[in-house]
Amino acid sequence: MNDQSYRDLFSKISPSEQLIDQTKEKMRERAVLNRTCRYSFGRQKRFFSRAAVVMAAVSCVFVVSVNASPAFAASIQNLPILGTLSQVLTIRNYTEKTDNTEITVKQPAVADDSGKTENIDVNAQIQAVVDQYLADAQTQIDEYKKAFLETGGTEEEFEQKNIRVDVNYEIKSQSDNILSFALYMYQSWYNFSETVAYYNLNAQTGEELTLQQLLGDNYIEIANKEIRSQIEERNAQSEYHLFFTDENAFQTINDQTKFYINSNNQVVIVFDKYEIAPGSTGRPEFVIPQEILLPSK
Repeated sequence: MNDQSYRDLFSKISPSEQLIDQTKEKMRERAVLNRTCRYSFGRQKRFFSRAAVVMAAVSCVFVVSVNASPAFAASIQNLPILGTLSQVLTIRNYTEKTDNTEITVKQPAVADDSGKTENIDVNAQIQAVVDQYLADAQTQIDEYKKAFLETGGTEEEFEQKNIRVDVNYEIKSQSDNILSFALYMYQSWYNFSETVAYYNLNAQTGEELTLQQLLGDNYIEIANKEIRSQIEERNAQSEYHLFFTDENAFQTINDQTKFYINSNNQVVIVFDKYEIAPGSTGRPEFVIPQEILLPSK
């Protein structure tokens, strides 16, 4: 049967609105996003990138067939399809206080286009990261308290420490193409320590976006040139060197370099405190002005 014959056949089929609505709702409820977030090996990234394209194409065929044929719609009611990411939500928001410790958690999760957060890989990753961070923080606080008391400190003195543990997040950009946000985790007691993770996702597939995808194959050369130029300019504008000039000076980015995407659709490279500059410089950020290659819808 040729293409025209198929079109003629489907044009004669008139499924009920109820069946179409029930089928679409079932497909939304069972939608499972086959995402690959935060894979670190290039081969894995290339494989899943190709897979995401194939799955997106298959999804389009499914939608057309569901509207055309009730028999086909009935046959795929229990099959998962590809959905899209739509927003970042707060799924845990609480504060716990003890005599000497305050723990505040505002935890993000990515939702699909039906508002659901289940079966999205990045959410499970965030949950694991936050749970581990809170557990490690509590262990460190307990060990610190034990050492403090064993070296002559008192319970009353320890209560004055005002120990804080915080988990929070910030949405950097959110569009039909991209979701970019940062997860901040820090402790404040005898010193201040902060851990930051960045999540940059293709909103259509859930795939983690890489610098190479956004800036092209020459992403290392492009970013390095811009970062060196900005470091030179900032150092020249200050009476102090804001960045290291010895063996600890900036050398190059790599595929593990942290970044986010700002509201102007620009890549922003981020370095940890003390990584390429003294602590007084904080966490240096460098906006790469080159127009990014937006993922297709």
